[in-house]
Amino acid sequence: MRKLYLLPLTCLLMLLLFCPEEGTSQRLAAICLGGNSFDLEDLNRSLSNENLGQLDNSNIYLGGFGTGLLGEHLLFGFEAGGFWQNSRSDSVLVKLSGVDAYLDAGYLFHLSEQIETYPFVGVGLGWMVLKLIPDQAGLTFGEVLSSPRRISKLTSSGLVLKFGVGLHWLVYQRMSEYTTENWYVGLRAGYKYMPNPSHWSMEDLEISGGPEVSFTGPYMYFYVGWGPESEAEYQPVFPGR
Repeated sequence: MRKLYLLPLTCLLMLLLFCPEEGTSQRLAAICLGGNSFDLEDLNRSLSNENLGQLDNSNIYLGGFGTGLLGEHLLFGFEAGGFWQNSRSDSVLVKLSGVDAYLDAGYLFHLSEQIETYPFVGVGLGWMVLKLIPDQAGLTFGEVLSSPRRISKLTSSGLVLKFGVGLHWLVYQRMSEYTTENWYVGLRAGYKYMPNPSHWSMEDLEISGGPEVSFTGPYMYFYVGWGPESEAEYQPVFPGR
């Protein structure tokens, strides 16, 4: 899951692509770090039955998002992030990773000149990948060719709904002749819900009898964001003041 490190940059690019300049009073691109929790009890039970160790229900989350405003209060945006963790037994390394991405909509409230909050909902997709990697110390190229399925890679995906609330503070503002740069720190917290936990598959083959896993569970993360405005579209940073 090395591509997870590209998610914050992807969100910054998405913000520039879908935020229209005309009629948009405020924009924000942010990088976030935090945690989420899933119910992995069923999966851990299956792993334990095969003496493959246990996975943690809590995961580190890394991602980013971009938002824009229509008018003074209607919030829209895109968000993506991911997690990863490992568990090792005597003979097998177990890797669980996942990515989720959402389209968000919410409503912005201006609490003060520096503080804003916004409830929001998101609709998106989530993917989980489970890798089982046997101990392969000293493995030769010929042995890999003779047994190409030494590494098992199982995937699971489905629709995910996200509910949450965000809060951020304006910590720095720099104005120049043509632009205004706003820097924020904030946090988001809420709950993810996967209506129909999906089944596992391996290379397009459906795997029956597998444990249920889903993205359902609480999450919270902190973020640092940047919001540019041009002189042509300039309005006060907090339109409610």
